[in-house]
Amino acid sequence: MSHDARLDLDAPPVPVWSDAAGRPLATTGVRGRGRVVQFTRPLEPAAMPQLLDADFPDALERLLVPPVTPSRVAAADHAPLTGARAYALPPLDIRPWLALLIALLFAAERWLATSARRGAAP
Repeated sequence: MSHDARLDLDAPPVPVWSDAAGRPLATTGVRGRGRVVQFTRPLEPAAMPQLLDADFPDALERLLVPPVTPSRVAAADHAPLTGARAYALPPLDIRPWLALLIALLFAAERWLATSARRGAAP
């Protein structure tokens, strides 16, 4: 859009790109459901020497293209925002289960050892 065009924006424009001296090169504003980017100077090398810089296309792309939202991220990057520490589960104590397994195996061995299925030894 032209640097001297006047728009009826929903909010005051915000500078989004500045030169080395801190003067705005481009501003952005909201109009309806869209976003308006307006250069504050004419797009001529005499008025805007940044046009001749090698990184001008990259800077212009960062200005016009919204950042891409990642579709997959690490879970550690999205910790709960409550401020509380995450609940750490204590390790499961398996000693009672091992004692029960040993008792069951002992009972099964004794039951098999004393069963009537055993015949006379030859």
